[in-house]
Amino acid sequence: MVLTPAELRAAAAEGEALLAAVAAEVGEEQVHGQYVTFLRDAPAPDAVERLAALVEPDRARLSVVGRAAHLTLLEGYQQTRMDNNRIEKVLGVRGTNRSLTVVRRLAADWT
Repeated sequence: MVLTPAELRAAAAEGEALLAAVAAEVGEEQVHGQYVTFLRDAPAPDAVERLAALVEPDRARLSVVGRAAHLTLLEGYQQTRMDNNRIEKVLGVRGTNRSLTVVRRLAADWT
């Protein structure tokens, strides 16, 4: 995936905001990870709705903003059914998944 520096910074900021909101809602100790799937193209709104309907609120939170799908896990990555393959399949868009830690680092080092 090719991202502009502005897109990378925005994805890092959006990920941080989602992480903070979920941590405030459920408690920081309940958050087990934050991932960003960078999508080749922006998904269709109906595909985003289908994906949102599959998210189990006791296991994860999901937000799709432009070409980035942000996934906050309330259980470990292995316990969630919402992995990169499923996100790609439901949205109908190829993507690549990175942890928010990696996204933060890329945004700091490359932008």
